[in-house]
Amino acid sequence: MKSTDKQKYLLGAVVIFLMLIIFFILFLDHALNSEDRTRTKMGEHRVKAKALLAQGNYKKAARELEKVISLDKGWEPDVSYEIGVIYYEHKDYKHALKYFLRAKRAYKEQNYPPSGEFGNASLYYYLGCTYKELGDTIHAVKYLFASVKALNDFFNMDRKANPEFYDKAGQPIKDGTYYRIYQDGKKKLKEVMIDYEKLKDNARKNRK
Repeated sequence: MKSTDKQKYLLGAVVIFLMLIIFFILFLDHALNSEDRTRTKMGEHRVKAKALLAQGNYKKAARELEKVISLDKGWEPDVSYEIGVIYYEHKDYKHALKYFLRAKRAYKEQNYPPSGEFGNASLYYYLGCTYKELGDTIHAVKYLFASVKALNDFFNMDRKANPEFYDKAGQPIKDGTYYRIYQDGKKKLKEVMIDYEKLKDNARKNRK
């Protein structure tokens, strides 16, 4: 190969290499900007949802949160749970159940939360409460029991491993979310167990 041919070949290779670098930089910049835009839009929908909730428009607030899921499916478990809580607090139990079950399915599909049954304790609590309100005693018992058991096990764990849940005296922080759910869950479980026992008694009578 002649010297001039070699120079042309090397020059062409350098040009191609530089073009590839430029293309990669432009692609990376576009990807990062796209991700930033997505996060910004998600934040905007959350702000709108919060404002709508403050105005009492909970259904519109839920629709705004749905848009967060459409932008990033990775948020489906947590946001579905949030929407379920919104419906539950406004006594729209059928829609609440729909979103809690959706959250449960999404958590399982994404193998999240990593803390296992304890991480699902609040979801189980709301599922149990929702089934209770809908008159489904069997499912209410199932999920309330699961929530209470998970939290009971947690509050009996080594307290040094989870100091944020305890006060200086080593007692659970009573105004904490998990402690409130734990106490209310035990109360509601006792209530539904009365109906559950009645169901069992009726079933025994019908078999005779």
